[in-house]
Amino acid sequence: MGVYAVIQTGGKQYRVSPGDTLKVEKLAAKPGETVTINDVHLIVNGDTVSAGRAALTSARVKAEVVGEGRGKKIVVFKFKRRKHYRKTRGHRQHFTEIRIKEISLGDTTLKADNTAKQTPVAKPAQKKRKIKRVTAQKAKTAPPINQPPAPAVVVPTPPPPVMARPEPDPVPASPEPPAEIREPAQPAPTPAAVTRGQQTDAERDKRKRRLLYAGLAAALLALLALFGLLWKPATDESGDQSPLADVEIKKPTEDADIKEPAPIATPSEPFQPPK
Repeated sequence: MGVYAVIQTGGKQYRVSPGDTLKVEKLAAKPGETVTINDVHLIVNGDTVSAGRAALTSARVKAEVVGEGRGKKIVVFKFKRRKHYRKTRGHRQHFTEIRIKEISLGDTTLKADNTAKQTPVAKPAQKKRKIKRVTAQKAKTAPPINQPPAPAVVVPTPPPPVMARPEPDPVPASPEPPAEIREPAQPAPTPAAVTRGQQTDAERDKRKRRLLYAGLAAALLALLALFGLLWKPATDESGDQSPLADVEIKKPTEDADIKEPAPIATPSEPFQPPK
């Protein structure tokens, strides 16, 4: 099954073996220093499996800090619709690269094998040469190498024959029907024969105006009749006639008794002044 352990650092769990190199969350250590990880959850050594807090009390994993850096950039975009709110931020997470040196459990220490397999370097792929193969049929038709190729014989192609365009057949004239079969011409419709559906727009508007005027006249007559029914002489609330009824209307002056003035007596003698 091999040798490996499950450790936890930076809130994440990793499966590591001696000699592995991995990137973890940033640690307070400089490149070249050695860090010890005490949070071990599982150790497997061949067929021996150690798990549990009691069995892993003395478990330790030592690693060497190889370097530090920042991860790939991620874009953080915040957006709220209908609020004119847009924010774009970038982030690069810091990390620490470590190499596992040994895994220890009590007196047992598992170190990295010095003869660890090195990752092979990828060699650039060489381009394969394309070899042109001449088939037997092409070899027979190919001209000899020492002799020049024979000149090609050009055979003139005859021009295509010109075909005459056929004339269209004449259209036979339709025979006129005999006189007894012809239908007599119908007279033009008179204005009286025009139906309601064939009336023009002007006639429709004129008819609508007539109906509107007739309706207004009928409404006015109805209002006048209603006013005549509701009209009564002025009376008090008690039912007696108003004081205006007791007023006597004077007759014109023609019927009045006019007294003639008395005649003036003329003097018999002339007036004499006093002496």
